[in-house]
Amino acid sequence: NDYQTLIHLLTPSNNQYTASAADVQKSKTYLEKSWFQLGYCFARLKDPPEAIAEYRAKAIKSFDYFIANYAASPLAPKALSLKGAVQMEIRDPNAAKTFDDLASKYPQSDEGKNALFSLVRSASEIGQLEQARTAFEKMAGNPGVYSVDEFVRVGQALLDAGLNQEASQAFAHVVAKSEDRNLLERSLFGLGSAHFALKNYGGAIKALDELMTKYPKSGLFYDAK
Repeated sequence: NDYQTLIHLLTPSNNQYTASAADVQKSKTYLEKSWFQLGYCFARLKDPPEAIAEYRAKAIKSFDYFIANYAASPLAPKALSLKGAVQMEIRDPNAAKTFDDLASKYPQSDEGKNALFSLVRSASEIGQLEQARTAFEKMAGNPGVYSVDEFVRVGQALLDAGLNQEASQAFAHVVAKSEDRNLLERSLFGLGSAHFALKNYGGAIKALDELMTKYPKSGLFYDAK
C-alpha cells in the first residue's frame, strides 16, 4: 500500500517534490525503485489465499510496466527474472519466453547468465516437465556458461521431478569437471540414484562404489549402501 501511495505522489503530474534539480532526480530514482518493489510485493503476498491469483497478475503487470519504462535500470534483469518466476508459479506458458528475453536482452547480468538454470529449476519444481527438459537441453548444450554448483542444483531438481535421464547428465557433468568434495559427493550419490531409477544398475553401482571409495565416512554412507 505504501509503495502504491509513493508511486502516486511521485508520478510527474502529481509530484510536489520538485523544488530543485536534485529533488527531481531523487523523485525519478524513488519512483523507479517503487515500481520494482511494488511488483516484488505482489509476487510474495500470500494472504488471503483466495487473492493470490489477483496478486500475481498485479505483479506481472507491475514488472511489465517497470521493464517497459526502465529497461536500462540495473534492476531490469531482476524484474524479468521475478516475472518469469511468477509466471512459472501460475503455470503461464509464456514463462519460457520471459526467460529467453532475459538471456537475450541482459546476457551480461547474473540473471541473464542464469536464465536457463532458473527455468529448469522452476519448471522442475512445479511439474512442467517438458519445459524443464527442453531448457536443460539448452543448458547442457552450452555448459561453459554455468558453474558446476548450478549443475548440481539442477541435477537435484531434475531427479526430484523424476527426469532421471537428464539428472544423470547433470551429475555426470559435475563428476567429470569437479574435485570439490561438497559437489562431488552429492553428484556421485545423485548419479547413482538416477541410474538406479533408470534400472541401469551397473551404472548405479559404479557411481556409488566411487562415492564409498573416495569418502568412506560420507554422511550419505547408509543411503549409498
